Amino acid sequence: MKNTDTRSTRGLLFPTNGEVTSVVLSPSKFALPEELDVSAFFPNGAISIRLTHFPPSWNKLNHDWRIFVSRCTEHAPKNNSIAKFFEHEWKGNIIMAKCPSDVARWQRMPYIMNSEQSIAKELLERYAYF
Repeated sequence: MKNTDTRSTRGLLFPTNGEVTSVVLSPSKFALPEELDVSAFFPNGAISIRLTHFPPSWNKLNHDWRIFVSRCTEHAPKNNSIAKFFEHEWKGNIIMAKCPSDVARWQRMPYIMNSEQSIAKELLERYAYF
């Protein structure tokens, strides 16, 4: 089924099974656009942080990103994606979602280019270096 929500965006899912994949994320029906529904990937809830600048230079990013991580990792399985890319142990899924810099001008972001995938991985490594 095609996603027709104009408030949808793409994200990169770093799942526990080790296969990084692209996912479509949308807010719940009555939620604000930036309140993306990630409940399918985080059964015990998620917490997130919005990334607006690239460390260590702190240059402004063309698009903001939001990192979602499991709220409760105590019983979560090891994340093989993170182990593979960063050689670091992490538990539970991680999503890197591409967001507009200005929420008032939220627009559909239907894809993540290959270069943006590299940026997302670099941001994840620098911000969440565990």
